[in-house]
Amino acid sequence: MAEPRVDRGSVPVLVPQAGSLGAVGVIRSLGRAGYPVHACAESAEALGLHSRYARSARLQPSPASEEFLPWVRETVRELGIRAFIPSESFLLGLRPALTEFRDLLPFFDPSLFELAFSKADLVSALAWTG
Repeated sequence: MAEPRVDRGSVPVLVPQAGSLGAVGVIRSLGRAGYPVHACAESAEALGLHSRYARSARLQPSPASEEFLPWVRETVRELGIRAFIPSESFLLGLRPALTEFRDLLPFFDPSLFELAFSKADLVSALAWTG
């Protein structure tokens, strides 16, 4: 039986770190595919904030700041965000509330995220003991 089709226009996506080339590519790809893309970055100069595919552009606080999680919560509520395409720094800022945002993170697996946060643990997990 075929999966039901998703109305892409009803899935607002938040793309952080809109100054990186990867994020610009994501903004363009999702926008061309019909998703409402909301770009955010810490700098108003971030290229992705000026993309014609960004429905909105927002300045965000540093993920290391106390203002970050309240900003994310308000942005999700205001824009009806249904998915994040997170950068590493965005994920690190979300870390204290990862379970709160689990439904907005594609392919969320808390144990894998926690493993990825520690390079030493990741290397150990990937080590071949042959």
